Amino acid sequence: MQGETLLISRSINNQTFFKAELEKRGFPNVTVTAADKDGLNFEINKVKPKLVIISAGFYYCSTAYMMMLLLKNFPELNIAAVSMSPYPANLAKWFIFNGVKSYFNFFDNADEFFKGFDCIRDGRQFISQSVKEHIEKMTERPECADSASMREIEVIKLTCNGFTEPEIGDTLHISKRTITHHKENIYDKLNVRNEKELIGTAIHLGMVNPDELIFRHKDYGVKSKRKTKKLLTEKQMIRRVI
Repeated sequence: MQGETLLISRSINNQTFFKAELEKRGFPNVTVTAADKDGLNFEINKVKPKLVIISAGFYYCSTAYMMMLLLKNFPELNIAAVSMSPYPANLAKWFIFNGVKSYFNFFDNADEFFKGFDCIRDGRQFISQSVKEHIEKMTERPECADSASMREIEVIKLTCNGFTEPEIGDTLHISKRTITHHKENIYDKLNVRNEKELIGTAIHLGMVNPDELIFRHKDYGVKSKRKTKKLLTEKQMIRRVI
């Protein structure tokens, strides 16, 4: 395969290992970067790679989602996600659903891992057996995730600010059922399982900026006063008992 190979990793150790391994196996013109988001777009425009190899954990659990966004900007990219650490196969399958051509993990099988490199070097697809099994178990192949909608971003920001579902519904004037639907879509798109993972991922991806973590529901002050009053009442009762 002719053209540049762009390797994307935040780990200095992995960068050194992968670059040496790729060059040993005949990958052409290997360029290494740790750039992300707009910086990565700039690097791709500069390098114009035929193959992109990215660490599966580059954006933590949301690398598959971010690759979907990258492919919207560069639909012709051939992307392979690789992992040198344990990575859940039920999460890794979303790389394939979101348009990444290949995925393989050293912890699945070392021999298969290096075989995967040879396949993508020759322009062929390679998907680890564990991920294949998860895909084959599915009765219906899901569509590629879409980017989060403006309404979903609003739900994410309110969730990150500690709003409960009733408070989100009151703020956005939508039903609890609609909020649940939005959250299910958000969890699928970002490959997260709960609010704790959602908050960490949203902040890491820049969906919520630190200066946006200041919102309060309109009843927040009332609740605080009620809580304070309750604590004072409890202290008064304790003093009486003592």
